[in-house]
Amino acid sequence: MIRDAQMLVTILYENGKYYYNSTKRLFQQPGTQEFAAEIRSNISGIKQFASSKHLSSAITDVFFAGMTPEDVSMLQRYLADTDPDISVHGTAAPSHIHFKKWNDRLSSFIYPISGLVVPQTGFPVLKAIKKKDEKYNRKIELYKKTIPVIITTAVLLLITIFMFIIRINTAQRLRDIESYNSRIDVMQSAMEYDAFITRSAADGKKQGGADLLRTYIDTYPIPDSSVNEQIINAASKHNVSVEFSSYNSGDGVFSTTASSPTVENINRFIADLLNMDIFENVDYTGYSWNESDGAWSIKVICTLSGQSAKEEE
Repeated sequence: MIRDAQMLVTILYENGKYYYNSTKRLFQQPGTQEFAAEIRSNISGIKQFASSKHLSSAITDVFFAGMTPEDVSMLQRYLADTDPDISVHGTAAPSHIHFKKWNDRLSSFIYPISGLVVPQTGFPVLKAIKKKDEKYNRKIELYKKTIPVIITTAVLLLITIFMFIIRINTAQRLRDIESYNSRIDVMQSAMEYDAFITRSAADGKKQGGADLLRTYIDTYPIPDSSVNEQIINAASKHNVSVEFSSYNSGDGVFSTTASSPTVENINRFIADLLNMDIFENVDYTGYSWNESDGAWSIKVICTLSGQSAKEEE
């Protein structure tokens, strides 16, 4: 606590760290019990402040400056009765500092000056320090709030610039493509290509029709000369005469008449026909005797297999 005439400056430190200061006017005369009670009231206010801020250390020492040794001694006796947990100390000028005049009164003005000088900030030194700390804290809080916004804005700006560049490049490419497609030689090539595709589609249809027709032809029974030759060879091997009667192109069935002096020869001929892959089915009717020829005859109906079966043979 620093007394400057009738003004009392109270400064709170904890472990060398400044927390609070206040300036109040003194109304009682120094050296009186009322003066001591007024000083104790200020100490109680500081203790309440320390309690509200939950400081880790309790207030145990009070230092007085700007007071006579008699005033300090009287405060020591008074506070020893009212606040025994508080130690009272007086202050004196450091031994290495001397004034030509009023050396014994150094403590009466050096400490008040250190706390009450009003610099250009408009505040006493201690209050200016506190204001500076508050300003610094506000600045830090402002930085914490604005830096993320600035970073986000910068990222969004970069993304916007990137997208704008992509848009410009895309627009330029589209213009180049449009210019290329508008060229007369390109349009002519495109028309030729379309005509080629149309012709290719028509040729594909024709080719497909031809392939389908070939499939049908390959599976259609055709009684060509090789078929007739195989029947005739099988007949001559068994002394059988064959007469081709008719052919139905719808189902590949043709009729023949087989004749021979003996029935056994005709049976062997029919057996050979049944073993041929060119026939899907061989059927025959009953035998009849021809007096004029002196031979047995029978109707043989053969159903041809497809062309693929014939080729396998």
